[in-house]
Amino acid sequence: MTMLLDSTGKAAWEARSSGNIHIAEEVYYRNANFFLDSNSSIKTDITQSLSSMLCPLDFRTKGVTRTGFYQKRIGAQKLNKTIKNQLKTNIPSVKFEVEFKEGVFFDTPRTGGFDFAIYDDHFNILNFWNYCFGRRAIHNGNDRWTEELNKRIDWKNIATTNSLDQLPIGTDLVTKKTCPIVIGEIQFANWGLLYYDILKAVHIEQFVDIDLLVYVTATGDLASYISTGTVNFNNAKEALEEMKNSIKVPIWLIGIDLT
Repeated sequence: MTMLLDSTGKAAWEARSSGNIHIAEEVYYRNANFFLDSNSSIKTDITQSLSSMLCPLDFRTKGVTRTGFYQKRIGAQKLNKTIKNQLKTNIPSVKFEVEFKEGVFFDTPRTGGFDFAIYDDHFNILNFWNYCFGRRAIHNGNDRWTEELNKRIDWKNIATTNSLDQLPIGTDLVTKKTCPIVIGEIQFANWGLLYYDILKAVHIEQFVDIDLLVYVTATGDLASYISTGTVNFNNAKEALEEMKNSIKVPIWLIGIDLT
């Protein structure tokens, strides 16, 4: 348990707006270390993103009943957001709030998918073309194609560059990905979401080969600064040890701490 604060310490803690994070613990499952050895730039970019100063952060305190002392707290929402900002700085191609439906990755403003993902945009949009116009196309494929491309300028640019609107419909396009597919979760919420996150990865693996799941959570002092009953490195490790025989996707479990 971290040291309790008196009223002076409380004021000093709540006046803070920044802190340095670093990777304090990590475990590899399903040969994730071999994948990272072969794709060192991915490991370097993620490591740099998780080894940096974050600002602004939400430093809070929680009173300890009938003592006059306070526990250190950090708001998980801003912590999550500032880590994503670091990922975007180091990995410009990264996508956020990524859902997987019908063989396609969709970056959306909604929550419910994975926090971030790195994938081959060309490979992804060709899978979307197959969904809309391929051998088993949906009935409103043209409308859906137009709707999603209007939301994403990068998709529209790829479609235009490759003249996808001129291809004959009714036949699936065959393509291979040219870069790894990496999905990631930054999880500081209720520990029950850990199992939900794992099941999401298992579901995606049935349709497309996932090269790596990056699972980031808190450890050490940072774990104690976040509300109790949330995912942390230790309970994530325990859950993955229980389920490792039923999981095929390589997993890089990361515990970050804050100073």
